[in-house]
Amino acid sequence: MNRHQVDTWPWRFRVRDIMAGDLVFVEPGCLLADAASTMIDRHISSVLVDRDGHAGGPGIITERDVVRAVANHGPAALRLTSGELMSTPLISVMADEPAYVALGRMTRLSLRHLAVTDSSGVLCGIMTSKLLVRHQAGEALAINDALDAATSAHDLAEVHARLAPMAGALLDEGMSASRIASMISSFYRKLTARAARLAAADEAKDGWAFFILGSAGRGESLLAGDQDNAIVSTGEVDDAILQRIATAACDLLDAAGLPYCKGGVMASNPEWRRSIDGWQNVIGGWAARADGASLLNVDIFFDLVHVHGDRMLTDRLRSRALETARTPVLPRMMAEQLQTWVSPRGFLGGLKTKDGRLDLKIGGLFPLVAGARAMALRHGIEATGTAVRLAALAELGVIARTDMLAFTDAHEVFLDLMIRQQIKDLEAGIAAGPGIDVTQLAPRQKRNLRRCLGDVSRLPGLVLDVTARG
Repeated sequence: MNRHQVDTWPWRFRVRDIMAGDLVFVEPGCLLADAASTMIDRHISSVLVDRDGHAGGPGIITERDVVRAVANHGPAALRLTSGELMSTPLISVMADEPAYVALGRMTRLSLRHLAVTDSSGVLCGIMTSKLLVRHQAGEALAINDALDAATSAHDLAEVHARLAPMAGALLDEGMSASRIASMISSFYRKLTARAARLAAADEAKDGWAFFILGSAGRGESLLAGDQDNAIVSTGEVDDAILQRIATAACDLLDAAGLPYCKGGVMASNPEWRRSIDGWQNVIGGWAARADGASLLNVDIFFDLVHVHGDRMLTDRLRSRALETARTPVLPRMMAEQLQTWVSPRGFLGGLKTKDGRLDLKIGGLFPLVAGARAMALRHGIEATGTAVRLAALAELGVIARTDMLAFTDAHEVFLDLMIRQQIKDLEAGIAAGPGIDVTQLAPRQKRNLRRCLGDVSRLPGLVLDVTARG
């Protein structure tokens, strides 16, 4: 599984469930040396400083403050008072707030400690990054256990139902859209793995592997996801068995809230269920035919990620596929296909919409994702994420760093606009999709969107040049 785990715990737990309730105060006149000794003796990483000698003081001294003071002032720092060095005003969060509020605030403000107050504003605890990490790790294991214990589509659907609220909550607290997309993708991978495992419970255990493709493989899924999955086998397992597994898995996923792929990219479709030699022949065929359908299949296939079964089969398949892609022919054809893309940004900066909405998946993400993929494959870059591919291309000197930064920024802006619109639509009872309502954008958002679309419009020509020169 991808290293990013699904973090539903910040949404499910309250601050009071995680905080440390043992508050330790020192007076403003307390020397830093004594405050540090108190932290060591009490096995804590911070003390609160009360300027007036009353509980509920306005400052805090942390381990990091002690280290910084010694670095800046040398041994003399230990003779400074806590009142001189404390961080103030004291930033806090209410105990009854969901944990994501504390997580978001600490991330946004680069804090390792956050005071906790009750409903009356009285200090009642301390939240620390260590506590969050410790609780996060435990909850991640609990979520994995819950999914592993799921025995029906209903069980899987209950977990899936938490996804959109979690995404909205984390977005509100300042988490980046790309990180949220990575979390959503991890969730889809875990969900797919569990569905495949349930489907194969009474079937062949060895000789095959289930993998996913497209945005979930890249770590860039949003809330309008559907199924993109496939099976690779040794060729020794009866296809009738694999068909039963694939059909059952896809049915489970659909019932759990991850719809069937409208394009049929599912392991239940024989075209997406082959032996490793069969897949190699198919990939070769895709490379030999430059038609749109073949290139579409190539596009999503090279984002494949293993989710269940014999990982060695998936690894072998990916290795063989990358060998095919390292020749100039296939990336060049992918670059040529990209030349048909038309920007939704008009000549005078206007935005082309349909039914009042701009399709940012086609109008914005497509050239970024496809362009980064084609260039990465041409240069043997095995990463699947768009931003990682762009960074690797810049590191190799294939593209300019300024271009990498512009394209990465555009990718983040597009993801952010799309996920905000999807969350808003879902809250209004509207199905999530790739379109955004540009009439609802603030002036700054419109300016950013136009700028990013302008930057992306340079990509097709750049990709053609990069894949031609190698």
